[in-house]
Amino acid sequence: MRPARLWRADGWLVIGECVRPYDNQPIYPELMFQILDSFTNVQTDPEVRPNPGFLTAEQWRRAFTRAGFERVEVAPDIDQHSRDLSAFFHRRHFWTKHGHGK
Repeated sequence: MRPARLWRADGWLVIGECVRPYDNQPIYPELMFQILDSFTNVQTDPEVRPNPGFLTAEQWRRAFTRAGFERVEVAPDIDQHSRDLSAFFHRRHFWTKHGHGK
């Protein structure tokens, strides 16, 4: 049975979870979980869970779509926030490196 069948067509599933901003980029909260076998010794899947640890927003979308959910949304839009932060740090590095913003 596919998990999505447990919900009504207009039902909601709301989950709170840490999300990696990019593939293969661990986040600080993962450090405390590294001692747990249930966190590190997991079955991996190249499409949905390529490595142990938290997933990216896109990996969550693929996992829920694969489980039969039709409308999968991640809020806030972590992909946009990651792009914004990356651009911010890139600009900050450029300005500091070139003597600006000191």
